[in-house]
Amino acid sequence: MLSRIFAARLTLGLALALSLGLAACTSVTTEVDALSAIPADLTPTNAHVVPGPGMDAGSLGWQQGAEVLAGVLLGKGVTPVAARSGARLVTRFGYRIDDGQTVTSQYMVPERGIIGYQVVNRPGPNGGQIAERVPVWGTIGYDYRTRIDTIYTAEVTISMTDSRSGKQVFEGRGVYRGGCSSFAPLAAPMIGAVLSKFPAGRQGPVTIKTENGC
Repeated sequence: MLSRIFAARLTLGLALALSLGLAACTSVTTEVDALSAIPADLTPTNAHVVPGPGMDAGSLGWQQGAEVLAGVLLGKGVTPVAARSGARLVTRFGYRIDDGQTVTSQYMVPERGIIGYQVVNRPGPNGGQIAERVPVWGTIGYDYRTRIDTIYTAEVTISMTDSRSGKQVFEGRGVYRGGCSSFAPLAAPMIGAVLSKFPAGRQGPVTIKTENGC
């Protein structure tokens, strides 16, 4: 269950996404809650990725996500290994994305009009000047408009167990809410966000730029 603070951050993130008009996924913001107790002297620094609860290791979606996770771990200095028996960190990976929720919001559009006049002088005949009243344009009000968007919620879970002690040493979760309806373009930025401070944990929103469109 999400904590009150975690849920509040998600609500704030949703409002921000709507205010920005749900722009294309040039960046992905993930609300991260990750805790770590990985020893500083952990050796060997390798990991084996297995499906989290409810995940199917045979599904193409999970396999692609696991490959992304392996790449992120490698970038953090943790070598992925194919055999669980030789891994120090047994890493469980899971994800989900819902069917979306319809959200209706209002936004204001400024209306422009004449807010006054000013007198300007322009050259006239015989070297003289002619005074002329010209309108001054500005905002005279606002027009309220309604937009309807579909907001999708995606979640990534990553947990690690030390194979020697049998203890869980890392537990991370990332939640995204926005206009992206597929997990594939979200995998890299969401996994990267959860492991952004690895081997340390991290809490709070993390924004990562991505070239993958939604």
